[in-house]
Amino acid sequence: MRSSAVVQLATRPLGGAGRLEDTVATFGFACAAAHWTLLPRDVLVGIFGGLHGCARLSRAERLPPTPASDGNVTER
Repeated sequence: MRSSAVVQLATRPLGGAGRLEDTVATFGFACAAAHWTLLPRDVLVGIFGGLHGCARLSRAERLPPTPASDGNVTER
């Protein structure tokens, strides 16, 4: 809303004669279009990120602890 008001006020000296409601609608549509174009990527990142986290957790449960991870490492 604020960006629409700033654009509305900034265009007045340049001869802008539009209504604030039209500017808000235009900015709203532009923001919605940007969000919808980025949505598929965000969904895929969320799904694959979650699957990677699950795979990492299950792999950690299957592997036996290594000497470096159990804290009982003696230096030679």
